[in-house]
Amino acid sequence: MKPPTSLILLRKQCLKGCIIFKVIALFALLSGGVAFVIPESKIWIGFAFLVAAMSLVALYHVRSRYELAGHLLSAKIAIYWSQPRPLNSNLTKRALSGKQSLRLHFDNGEHLDIDVISEEMKYFREWVNQSHPDVYWTDLYNPAMLGAT
Repeated sequence: MKPPTSLILLRKQCLKGCIIFKVIALFALLSGGVAFVIPESKIWIGFAFLVAAMSLVALYHVRSRYELAGHLLSAKIAIYWSQPRPLNSNLTKRALSGKQSLRLHFDNGEHLDIDVISEEMKYFREWVNQSHPDVYWTDLYNPAMLGAT
């Protein structure tokens, strides 16, 4: 079964993010090195190394998402729980984009948030169920899950 396009798109976006954050960190470190030589620009040394540190932290986060998506594609890691996420960040944009947000919990304790295109959700669930048959799906809108009778 072919992997869902949402997962492939997430992996491509994370790869672009890794490249961008590496370039930013390298440029900031080089700028800090140049500012270190110039005596009038001592404040820029601290700023450059702060930007480099922040971009390296962002690189670590994006690279971990990239690796988790890769492990999910190659079925090296098992999903034990899939949970829909509320669309609370920029609700209008997400509602108009036609995406649903899922959080996939893995057996090693990590999780991956992924936006799945609404038309692809059924295919995404089938793909996950085929590659990970023991996955538990939480239905956010199921009244039984909310405590109603």
